[in-house]
Amino acid sequence: MSFWSLIFNKSKREAAAITTCDTKTILGTVDTPCITLSALELNNRAVSDHGFGILAVRGHFNGEAVGMPTHVHVRFGDHEADLPGKDCAINCGENTWRILFHITTHLVPDGDHVVEVSLTWPDGYAQAYKPLAVRVDNSTELGRSVARDLRDKGTPVIFGRIVDATLFPYEDGRTKAWFDQAIPEDVPLNFEPPPTQEDAHRHLERWGFCILPVRLPEQVMMDFRLQLARAIDSGQLPFRRGSSDRIHGAHRLPAGRSIWLYPPVLEFLKAHFRDTPCACQTLTFVNGSEQDPHQDTIHLTAYPAGMMCGVWIALEDVQPDSGELFV
Repeated sequence: MSFWSLIFNKSKREAAAITTCDTKTILGTVDTPCITLSALELNNRAVSDHGFGILAVRGHFNGEAVGMPTHVHVRFGDHEADLPGKDCAINCGENTWRILFHITTHLVPDGDHVVEVSLTWPDGYAQAYKPLAVRVDNSTELGRSVARDLRDKGTPVIFGRIVDATLFPYEDGRTKAWFDQAIPEDVPLNFEPPPTQEDAHRHLERWGFCILPVRLPEQVMMDFRLQLARAIDSGQLPFRRGSSDRIHGAHRLPAGRSIWLYPPVLEFLKAHFRDTPCACQTLTFVNGSEQDPHQDTIHLTAYPAGMMCGVWIALEDVQPDSGELFV
């Protein structure tokens, strides 16, 4: 069993639902739709009102016989966009939909801003989410440099759920990861935990991976295994027993969140990437994935390139031929 998370640097909670029942008049008859809108939330930030880099903003809505909205209107600061519903809405089940879009916060001034979102359906009916307050801070050297490149590229402030690489200046941007501008030391290849954090930094810079000399608390791992089993049994997390299926989103379990945001790992990444890290995705494997050798760069590329790190955590002892990770 293992837990794999992805940490983006400068890339890309729960609150009570808001239920509104509005009345509209159509051709002299009165309809009374009742649509439940969830609270908007930042889908890719540990702190619900702290905005930096690219924000993924998510909300849900449901109601009887409710379909895809034609438009999702978003306002953020002095910027607004009218996005096609198909670019933002995903059907999650009967009468339940998810709305997801992105905001490039580098392109707005640092400070307090509000996300305002309204949905419009084919018959002209419209309904708005409760505004979401966000404090933007891209004041680091990296944040300022990325902002300059995105302005030069013409990257939009607001766009839909698909993050397209063509929106970012990989070819022409001037911002580079610091380790792509440095000459790494001649560090011997090592598959054992190094004695110090500094040795781990040097190994990661030279070889592209390292083994951290820190361990998760045993209780956290035990809690996670128990919560995962319960979530599978209840259907909360889909998984076929005995398979090598990957489990998405186990970081939403309390113990999973403790692993995902484990402070020693985030502090190590903050020091290595010289900026604030952001946990963005997890995969959990009960059995080995059986995947062939591959590269994820095309699917998981931050800007500037190289500012993404995968974190693999073994939740049980790894034996030869047990489906162990290889790099």
